[in-house]
Amino acid sequence: MAAHRYWRVLVTACNGSGYPDVDTFELLAGGVNVATTPSQAYASSSFVYPGLSFDPGNAVAGQAGDWSSGTTAPAWWGYDFGAGAAQDIASVRITNRSNSPNWTTDSPAAVQLQWSEDNAAWTTLVAGTLNWTGPSQVLTITAPTPTPTGATIDAGNAAFVYSPYNWQVTAAVATTWNPGAYVRTLFTGDSCALLFDMSAVVAPISQIWCRIDNGPWTLADVAASVALTVPAKTTANAAVPLHRLEIVVKAIDIGAGANRWSASAAGAVRFRGVMLWAGGTVQAPGRAPLNVLIYGDSITEGARTLGEASSTTVADMDAMFGWAFEQGRLLGAEIGVVGFSGSGYVTSAFGVPAFPGSFGFLAAGIARSFSPSPDLVVVNHGQNDQSANIQVAATGTLNGLLGAVACRVVLLNPLPPGDNAYLQAAVAGCSAPGRAAWVSTAGFFVRSAGSDASQIHPSGPNSAGLIGPRVAGVLRPFLPGAAGAVVARWTH
Repeated sequence: MAAHRYWRVLVTACNGSGYPDVDTFELLAGGVNVATTPSQAYASSSFVYPGLSFDPGNAVAGQAGDWSSGTTAPAWWGYDFGAGAAQDIASVRITNRSNSPNWTTDSPAAVQLQWSEDNAAWTTLVAGTLNWTGPSQVLTITAPTPTPTGATIDAGNAAFVYSPYNWQVTAAVATTWNPGAYVRTLFTGDSCALLFDMSAVVAPISQIWCRIDNGPWTLADVAASVALTVPAKTTANAAVPLHRLEIVVKAIDIGAGANRWSASAAGAVRFRGVMLWAGGTVQAPGRAPLNVLIYGDSITEGARTLGEASSTTVADMDAMFGWAFEQGRLLGAEIGVVGFSGSGYVTSAFGVPAFPGSFGFLAAGIARSFSPSPDLVVVNHGQNDQSANIQVAATGTLNGLLGAVACRVVLLNPLPPGDNAYLQAAVAGCSAPGRAAWVSTAGFFVRSAGSDASQIHPSGPNSAGLIGPRVAGVLRPFLPGAAGAVVARWTH
């Protein structure tokens, strides 16, 4: 879709033989009414009655009265956004009249939402019928999102920037087993469609967040094609030739029986790329200056950040509402979140082996790439091990990590239990204690600020809004140049 100066609602039929009569017309762009100035409304005609006004400006939201055409259908109500202020309208929201019993005959029954560039030639964006059941009712007609039909940009294209360490990227498909994994790119054109491999998907369907040009985040189930449009503010805007697309994996099923470790796990998200309009191109956006890898458990991957009242773990989970994902914004880094619910240094769950056997793999048999070289590795395991002696397993894991990366490795004390002496001993006894550290998280998780019934999982506002900044505060000194340099920031 695209932005246009003139828009109108053409009423082609009413419920009865009356005149089209409407309390309010709202023209929606990005879900927000943008027709707000009465003087910019106009109509094919208006009813004239001594002492009463039925002018088109009355039908602007917030104004008293209503608009009546004074003639039988067809009749129309229009809005001129003015030169240089074109709008990309996707919906019209109509409130029928409330102050007369004649709503039964005067309410529009069939309408068309139309646009024009010259106020003379009109193009219909969407047509619909309205089934009123009473006065003051509000109904909406929305245009379907068009699906691009141009060339496919495959997932392996260099223009896609993936979150580090939690994707397996091939020429044809990029696969992740981790909520919080993300991908972004720049593209030309007014819309695009996200493409996913659905060959092994089962319910509950994994979910994603996506947005374009800092517009509102849109929640979607993973599907073969997910159509998106550019926000009105950057559509047909000569100053904005490129549009930024962001996709974040919100949730993957961790319900009973789900195997998170199989290379062909049904819950995995398999991104195939994007479909652009014919002639559309992609370009790689810049990367943040730092790369941070964060390992952990259910708290790390955002489980129960939305509570535990829903019927599926997908509905209860939102990785973007977790403390780990928030580190990207707070530390100015690309963040690879690798969380597996239920797992620990000696504990396995959902097919995922204990951490010594899992840190170096994306899934069974698929090696984890440590490229680009991380600037910091953070581990938040141990809670699921409860009181078990995890010193040997933690020391072995720490030695493996120190051998795989050249940066510092920080073991966070598990959220929320007390200080773990086994982890402190593992740091003291590892192969390179100068590059390893244990950090206390005492007081970070305040249960009264929001948690699940078990008081183990913090709510989203608690995790991202309170715990996240506290974790960032203790991690920042371990980043390169932290002694005096200003760390660049990048917002997801």
